[in-house]
Amino acid sequence: MDPRDRLAFRITTLSNMLQRWASRGFAGRLDIHLMDWRILSGLRHTGPATASELCDFAVMDRGNASRVITRLLERRLVRRRADGADGRKNILALEPKGRRLCDRAGSFIDQRESRLMNALSATERKQLVKILGELETEARAMLEEN
Repeated sequence: MDPRDRLAFRITTLSNMLQRWASRGFAGRLDIHLMDWRILSGLRHTGPATASELCDFAVMDRGNASRVITRLLERRLVRRRADGADGRKNILALEPKGRRLCDRAGSFIDQRESRLMNALSATERKQLVKILGELETEARAMLEEN
């Protein structure tokens, strides 16, 4: 079997193409890295969170997340404060500048999403969302097995 016909290969290839496209757009339009966006969008979606929670949200390696968070703190896009309930933890939150950046990124993301989804019929879009959810659930189960 040609490896390019395997499900994981095709999903990885699609993901790599979309990441490459997004990286170029984020760098050119917003002056941020794709990994920055993953942390910022996590904070925008969840509200204040720990680094560990953001890693889980973005399915991101903790080492990479730490470097990204440091960069976002230096650019004053996020702020950090000690967790009142557990002094060993820090809570991250968006700064107003980070929130504005998220707002600007939203239209860029919406354009990409629209273009991709318009390649499918309404029925196919619904099926895709359902299928991706099922595959994500199974992939998480596979990760937990190891």
